[in-house]
Amino acid sequence: MLIKETSEEESYDAEDLDKLDFRKLSEDTELVSVTFGQRSCVSDLYTNGRSFEVEVLCFCQGVVHALAVWFRLDLCDGVSISTRPRSLNEARQEEGKTCWEQAIFPLQNPISADAGDLLLVKFHLQDKLTLEQCSKKKHRETPKEVPTVLAVPECVLTMAGDRVLMNMYELVVRDLSLQHRHLRVLDLTDDVLLTLQLLKAKESTTGSIFFARHSRETAALVHRTCALAERNGVERRLDVESAATLGKDVGDTEAYNVLCWSPVTASGRLNHRQSFSAEMSCRHLMKAMNDNPIFLPRKARLFCQLLESDKLVSMTRVDQDNETTRDFPRLAEVLNEHAPSHVDGIDINRIAVKPLCEPVHVCDFGPAELLSDTCPPSIIDFSIPAKENGLCHAILYWFVMDFGVERTFSTFDQRSEQSHFKQALFLTGNNSFRVVSDRAYGLRYRFEAGLFDIKYIQD
Repeated sequence: MLIKETSEEESYDAEDLDKLDFRKLSEDTELVSVTFGQRSCVSDLYTNGRSFEVEVLCFCQGVVHALAVWFRLDLCDGVSISTRPRSLNEARQEEGKTCWEQAIFPLQNPISADAGDLLLVKFHLQDKLTLEQCSKKKHRETPKEVPTVLAVPECVLTMAGDRVLMNMYELVVRDLSLQHRHLRVLDLTDDVLLTLQLLKAKESTTGSIFFARHSRETAALVHRTCALAERNGVERRLDVESAATLGKDVGDTEAYNVLCWSPVTASGRLNHRQSFSAEMSCRHLMKAMNDNPIFLPRKARLFCQLLESDKLVSMTRVDQDNETTRDFPRLAEVLNEHAPSHVDGIDINRIAVKPLCEPVHVCDFGPAELLSDTCPPSIIDFSIPAKENGLCHAILYWFVMDFGVERTFSTFDQRSEQSHFKQALFLTGNNSFRVVSDRAYGLRYRFEAGLFDIKYIQD
């Protein structure tokens, strides 16, 4: 580090900079690193010594009167002792007073420096540290800020464009920030949008966020959001924790009180078995949460509806009477035998369908059902009263995510086309059944190992 002396006191070989009036002209620059565990390296320093050069960039205009040098001793991982003057620590977090002074190397010929000037500094280390050279090398322009280009993951970009979902997230974050002043958030999602909203929240919230699964692009997006929030005057009070946090015994750390998870994919199907990071297991997850955690969403409610739609049939099955398959009836038969019984990613609002009944609530999903491999299978038999006559070609299903009191989001809303979520359905295929108005029809729901299906129970 270069300093400009503004005190009339004489500079010495050792001085407490906290007692001097000086101005900092450059950032800290590491001169040399010595590993005491390498005996040959230490012995060579005493025998032959070592010379080294560093380039120091001046970030402001001034006169270089002296160079200040201090040391940092690394005792073990995360523990170190530094003789750096406390007055240079902008955070001012150190308390108390130390006995160490700093080494001062006065220059016989002070150097006038401008912002962007590069000084060549040469030291020799043997039994003592000696300054051999300090001279202006060349001038270069002050580095300009390079615009940051972010590679935003597709899932983040798609979800961020969902106005209905983002409006819901803003309301949820506002409620959460007002009710809880300290948050420790465990995020299991791919898009991290809910916690990005937390990072931008202006409410006084403290705590930390751990992203259990994220790509390099997602991590860059998170840190960029933090920087933008600070630039806009919003203090970032939620620190992003490293991936190593949950890889150890999380019982020794403060428990998380918020869990963000994604029960439904954008294609409309159940997001079964969300994969965690390599360091994390379901056992670690449960141990990391406190006794009364908040789940976002709290649960996902499953709804279904009977549909009649010739368009869905033509999209998933081969017509045996068309010109292409008329001469190859066996081909159409084989293709239909292997036709899919489950289809997702369907925008049902853009397909001509005839609802044969009102939506029916089947069951609810919570984190315990999807985040655990030991959840037992379940079977639910229920009935649906028909309101129209017709032929049931498909059983449509969707989810309503419950974020709390009067905070719900549906993946199927016939009144809105602003949501990017699609729907999924089970096709009846060759087992299509006739539906008569005002009559109830039995269905069977079966859930096992993170997957489920819904089938018609014939009379």
